[in-house]
Formats: sequence, C-alpha cells, structure tokens
Amino acid sequence: MNKDYDTLRKDWQAGRFEPIYLFYGEEDFLVDSLCAEIIEHAVPAADRDFNFDLLYGNETDGAQIVNNAASYPMMAERRLVIVKNCQMLDRPSQELIRKYAQKPAATTCLVLTAEAIDKKSPLEKLREQVTFFESKRFYENRVPDWIRSRLAGQSMTISNDAVRLLLISCGTSLRALASELEKIQINLGERKHIDAADVEKYVGLSREYNVFELCDAVGRGDIVAALKIISLMVQFGELPLAMMTMLVRHFTLLAKARELRNRQKSEADIARELHINRFFVKNYIDQAQRYGQDHLRQIFGHLLEADLQLKSSYQKPRMILELLVFKICKTSADTNPAYE
Repeated sequence: MNKDYDTLRKDWQAGRFEPIYLFYGEEDFLVDSLCAEIIEHAVPAADRDFNFDLLYGNETDGAQIVNNAASYPMMAERRLVIVKNCQMLDRPSQELIRKYAQKPAATTCLVLTAEAIDKKSPLEKLREQVTFFESKRFYENRVPDWIRSRLAGQSMTISNDAVRLLLISCGTSLRALASELEKIQINLGERKHIDAADVEKYVGLSREYNVFELCDAVGRGDIVAALKIISLMVQFGELPLAMMTMLVRHFTLLAKARELRNRQKSEADIARELHINRFFVKNYIDQAQRYGQDHLRQIFGHLLEADLQLKSSYQKPRMILELLVFKICKTSADTNPAYE
C-alpha cells in the first residue's frame, strides 16, 4: 500500500503502525525524516535500549534482520527495527525478508530504506506486501510550499522574497534548506516571521549579486546590471561555467515559456510544465515576450560559442562572459516583443 509523507506522520502520531514499511527514493532527506519520526512515536525513549535496532544493508544479512524482527519486545508494546540501505543486501537476504513479510510479527515494526529499488529485485515485489513511500526528487515548483509547510508546523511564516533567496542558495536540496531554516530560526529568537533581510544576514546571500539575478538581468536586456553582477561574482570566486550553465537553463525556460504562451497555456499550466513555482512564472513570461524564435536561435548560438570558449580558450573567463552578455542584450534590443 502506498502512503504519502503526511499520512504516515498522522498515523504514527495517532498510534497506528504497520508491521513493515519500505521507504525509498531520490530525496533521502524525507526518508531520514520519516525514520526520525517513527523512532519518536513507535518506541518511548526509555525503552529504546532494548527495543530498537538500527542496521545497515552493507553490515548485516537477512537472517539477522528477520531474527531481530521476530523477537518479542522487552517490557514494551513493540519493537522497532530500522534497516538502512537495503539495496545493498544480497538477493537471498532480500528474499528472506520478503518471506518474513508474508507473516510478520505483530509486535514489531520493521522499517526498510533504500536509495533506489532494482525492478528485478525482491524488494520490488515486496512493495505489493507492505506499506511503502517513494520519496521522489523535488522540482523547484514544489519547494516554496514545502518551506512554508515546514515553517507553518512551527507557527512561523516567510516572505516570498525570502523563499526566493533560499531557493537561490540551496536549490532543491531539502536537507540544505532545512539546515539553513534552522540556522535562521535560532538567530531570530522569538520572532515568527522570516524576511529577505534575515536570509541575507544569516545565510550570507545577497539579493543583488547572485547567478539568478544575473540571469534575470540578462533576460530583460539590462546590460549595465548584468556586467556589474558578473564583475562582483567573479571577484567573489563564482565559477564561470556554473554561471554559463544557469544562463543556458534560463533561456531554455524562456523558450519553453514562449512556446507554451503561444499555445494559450495559462500561467498555472506553464508553471507546472516548466517545473517552476507559480510565484516566478510571470517574470519568465514577461521576458519571453522580448524574443522571437530567430532571436532565440541566435542566443543559443552565442551561448554555445561562449561555452566552448570557456572550456578551451585562453581568454579570460570574465571577458568571455561580458562579450556574451553584450551579444545577448544586443539581440534583445533588436527583438520585436510581440509573439510570432
């Protein structure tokens, strides 16, 4: 049975536990969070010395796992056995666990985690027998809601600008975001609202001089702002190839936004198809209006040329980037803003 993250937490908070869980997927932070949550609710702290086992797939085998799971709890309601990295167990061990799942101990909660599941492995068949949660990778459009939900659980709020800065700093890494949020919260004291100034101060990120602001300046044809940002980013040690990667991403999104808008797609549809948050989609649409198809082809040609130069030329990276910005912004200035 497939259950989502929030349903699992609600079940445990209400004292409802299944005999076996399987947690796996790319977003390991959610898997680790579920493990921490079930430890908190399944076995009282005073009983964990005798009724909680933490095992690892590369250090154990199926026999030990099943023996631990089949053991009765010692003066407690249940035992909890967590086995991490089950994908590292050999096939006979995985088969033994699948056999145990046919008649699991009623007084044990067995939690299995894996980074990924081979479609031909016994763990894949195990999904048909147990409660499982697949922790899929978060796209950018899902992260703002996750941040707000996490803070709401602690009676806190956050501004849109602050969310944007956290995304710039941490990307879609939930582990990094959780760490930075905790750092900010510690420094806020009793205050319950996070604004952009808090992120700048405690995460150490400036709204003015980062790669997202560079992409935004180039996208809207603001050559003065773009050159200033490049100069400061190079001084601060930012990697030119990383800047190039983000510029390619930005114009790829603009091209897609332009195509979707031409097909009369709504802002919500565009946000969903581009995997960007609804808060930011209007800016992409506005910038996309600056470019026709021919101009976008020229820009991608400029980007490819600059990328090759960065990887093989003896020219200074800053000079290559500045010349690229000149070419893109000139293309932008020559563009008919109407959609074709």
